[in-house]
Amino acid sequence: MQFRSIALVVLAGAVTVACTPTYVAPRTGPFAQVSLSQEALGGFHAKLMVSDANWSRRADITGGILYTYDKPVNVPAGAGLFMEIQTDKAMGAGNTYCGMRFSFVPEEGHHYVVSPAITASDGRACRVTVIDQETGRAPRGYERHPVPSNWRPAD
Repeated sequence: MQFRSIALVVLAGAVTVACTPTYVAPRTGPFAQVSLSQEALGGFHAKLMVSDANWSRRADITGGILYTYDKPVNVPAGAGLFMEIQTDKAMGAGNTYCGMRFSFVPEEGHHYVVSPAITASDGRACRVTVIDQETGRAPRGYERHPVPSNWRPAD
């Protein structure tokens, strides 16, 4: 988990969001579904990103410029899926961001709900829970990954 406070510059924020690639769901092959829940965010917003195994490419699975929650998105089943949660909230003259990384192996026909939560009022503590709706447990191969000290929201 990592946080960073960044000065609020509306234009810079719009450019950053516009530059983040949007996830394109696969059209063929076995699928699972992933959705992002806003239930435990407490006034924060979140984006769910899909990444490669090196965390060098991130694409927004939750719809680009607008925040989108509880909308299932198809993901490939049977191979490792690397994901990152980015939470943010305007805090006075700046925004507070928090990031978490995790991976798991989606199973065909299963639906996974990703629930980020902010555990401190200043946004400096965050966590994520991933539940397989079919089993009620964490997905197969679920693993958290460290977020580097120089982490920034996707740009």
